[in-house]
Amino acid sequence: MIASKPGGFDVAADILNRRLHQEKTQRQEHTAEVIDAGRHLIRQMPFTKECNSHRDYSWGPIIRSCLVGDIGAAIVKDVCRRLKEAVSAYTAYSFYNDDLIAGLFAVHPTTAPDAFCGGELKQLEQGLRMIQDLRQNPLDAVPENELFAWYDQEPRVRHPAVASAITICHGKEENAPKQWTKLALHLFERAPERSEVLKQYVAQIRLTCIFARATYLDSFAKLLDEFAVCPDPAVVQLLAQKKDRLRREAEARRLSETTAERTRDERFERTFSP
Repeated sequence: MIASKPGGFDVAADILNRRLHQEKTQRQEHTAEVIDAGRHLIRQMPFTKECNSHRDYSWGPIIRSCLVGDIGAAIVKDVCRRLKEAVSAYTAYSFYNDDLIAGLFAVHPTTAPDAFCGGELKQLEQGLRMIQDLRQNPLDAVPENELFAWYDQEPRVRHPAVASAITICHGKEENAPKQWTKLALHLFERAPERSEVLKQYVAQIRLTCIFARATYLDSFAKLLDEFAVCPDPAVVQLLAQKKDRLRREAEARRLSETTAERTRDERFERTFSP
């Protein structure tokens, strides 16, 4: 078989992808032979520290076409397990498997989160760290009802943990208007301890704002105002603390920016004045 030969694995994946694309273009159902070949190839998938964006990209359509159904779900579990083991052993990086993981979550939106993040707290945290390292968030492609069905199995543990990994807002670009995602708002509403979820949202905001300008911090402080209507005393207290801290950081950065601009202007004047 091509995949078993030196350098043959990527060649086999490319051939399979072309076949899948051809059948899709001709609006044909994928044959059992092609699906079985895809499943067999996925079971042999190597996980290494090598950055191979072409290989990663090729897995998306293969997974979406070949891993549907119960047989596919079992393979998804196995792939997630092997990838987590490889990352734990420092023989692979999750961020080199962006499209692969996105494909797993898209085709089996309940099985993949459970395989990645189910089990004890340590396993949950490891799976979420791997998700946080990715360029695209695979949780964004999972239907909300599927995610909540999984969250609600262990709500006190999973709600705040997942709050650290979901995409919480739109408009993360510095000058873009900020808006909470529907998922972030719904997760907050459903959480048994809303203050714990809010802590994770603020932690995400602070990570986003590490090198941002003062106006960026201001916009996130205003965004937090949307939670001010929550009657939970723990949320009210936490919100006041976090907003005050964000505003103090914004003022410190504003002062630093003003000082830097003044220094730059003075240097310019000294350089170019007659």
